[in-house]
Amino acid sequence: MLIPLMGKEKSLSLVIGVQLLVPLIVAVMIVIREKAYQWKMGVVAAAALAGLLLCIHYPVWDRYGLSQGKYHRFESFKKIMESYGWWDTLFHERAIIDRSNLSQSRLVYYGDGIGGFTTVLESSEPLGRVHYGLINSGKPDASSKQDMPTQTMSAHFPMLMHPNPRTVMVLGLASGITPGEVLYYPVDKLDILEISREVVAASDFFRPWNNHVLAHPKTNLIIQDGRAHLQLTNEKYDVIISEPSNPWMAGLATLFTQDFFLLAKDRLNRDGIFAQFIHSYQMDWPTFALVGRTFAEVFPNSLLITTNFRGDFLLIGFKGQNHLPRLQNENPAMVHARQTKNMMLQDSQLLYGIVVSEDLPRLFGPGAIHSDARPRLEYAAPKSLYYSDPQIEANLQMNSWVSPETERKTMQIQESIDQKINLFAYFLSVHVILDDMDCPAGANPVQKERFYKLTDDYCAIIL
Repeated sequence: MLIPLMGKEKSLSLVIGVQLLVPLIVAVMIVIREKAYQWKMGVVAAAALAGLLLCIHYPVWDRYGLSQGKYHRFESFKKIMESYGWWDTLFHERAIIDRSNLSQSRLVYYGDGIGGFTTVLESSEPLGRVHYGLINSGKPDASSKQDMPTQTMSAHFPMLMHPNPRTVMVLGLASGITPGEVLYYPVDKLDILEISREVVAASDFFRPWNNHVLAHPKTNLIIQDGRAHLQLTNEKYDVIISEPSNPWMAGLATLFTQDFFLLAKDRLNRDGIFAQFIHSYQMDWPTFALVGRTFAEVFPNSLLITTNFRGDFLLIGFKGQNHLPRLQNENPAMVHARQTKNMMLQDSQLLYGIVVSEDLPRLFGPGAIHSDARPRLEYAAPKSLYYSDPQIEANLQMNSWVSPETERKTMQIQESIDQKINLFAYFLSVHVILDDMDCPAGANPVQKERFYKLTDDYCAIIL
């Protein structure tokens, strides 16, 4: 009852205060009744004073420390903590934790609600540039820089693939960048499902990047559980984009079940597209394949694409036919994609290069399915929290399949110097730096000048 009204921090403080105050009042009443005002009253006074001093010093609700998510990033400061004994830790724990913080960031927002706590960290770069990161219960879920590839591509890939997207639903507001990218297209209605009001408040820090999405007249913000909305609404959508946090976070595995995917498919119009975020880091191959196999069971006509070549993926499901051929030649929807300042995508054909597989049943193979009745992911995902499985990359390379047309288009990109530079420009625009991003061999002076100008412009931004 208290947490929705006061938040966890104030609620715990209130309950603990009542628990400490009640025995103190009882003790005073006993002393007064027995008329033992001297040493017994002194004992009660000493206990009350000690309790007051301890309450002032020890119940520390370290908001910045909570936002760091030390519970799942312990390796970053484990060695530092091991050099201190229990006595130092008891009295100087905050100073020790501060020394372990490698990033120089500042807490600019803290919101505590029924769905957990939400924080925004501000980090400064040279030349006065500022970046923000949004963290839910210690888990980074959005940012104005590092997560830009996934935040932008989650919107643009399905929007470019659909022949005429008019109604769109985005599950998860976070920074608001993904739904903000959707609004560059001529949609009639954009429904945003967000369960946490604290996230809504935190998204204000990202207005320079999210196209002021919440102020747009076509935006309909719904404070509701996304799955409950799909179960209860009669609305039909051309595109549904689901961006939940990692499935090892409490309760989020229900947004990766066969039942949820069936709900989403049922709410799609004919030729509708469903985009589902999934990651391969902090996960093993059986768990990754469990999610992919479950998705392919509902959307046999589907794709797997990578958004950043670093472990972030989108599962793209088609209710009707596969619209991948829409990326060929000049896609008319590219005029909308070029309006954003968050990425620089010159040619829709470049997206052929991020397609990992066009045959998900073959990629993930036969096996178990994650469902409400058998919630395997709920237990499997947390087990691999600290595990990096090289088998995921090996299986993706060995078992993925793309059509001859996709392979041909990818080869054309690799053989064209101009397209290589276009791809280089896209990577820089979303802050993806790969090992082999050198000036293409055989580039003429004009192409070299363009390549080095892109490099200089990017360095001027980050240095």
